[in-house]
Amino acid sequence: MPDGFSDFVRQRRQELGQTQRQVAQACCVTPEMITLIEAGRRRPDPAWTPRLADALETDRAAFCRLALATWHPLFYSELVGEAIPTGDLSAEDTQNRVTVELHREDAAWVRSLQRLDLATRHHLRQIAEQLANPPSPR
Repeated sequence: MPDGFSDFVRQRRQELGQTQRQVAQACCVTPEMITLIEAGRRRPDPAWTPRLADALETDRAAFCRLALATWHPLFYSELVGEAIPTGDLSAEDTQNRVTVELHREDAAWVRSLQRLDLATRHHLRQIAEQLANPPSPR
């Protein structure tokens, strides 16, 4: 089922006059992957989501923010400090709203991101330590 992100990808691609094959080539994926994303049946891998933003000639950060808002609304709400806007939005409205949210100077949002960053770094250090120092077999 298409969602805000899927709709945006399809509408933006069409606005640019690009085929699914052209977008897929720019992202180094198959055209079938773009078809599935536009249909709301697949999510792009986070590793190549920025390339998809570039292929669609849109702001990377705002595009990734839209992806997060679409797929993880509770997480997004926690980071931003407010609920996801509802209703039918055009690709342009969605992009504008996400960009506005992205540029808000909200101290609580910044603190949330800092806590998330610290927690992520701590978790990655723990994993690295476990890999470097595996437990001794008994």
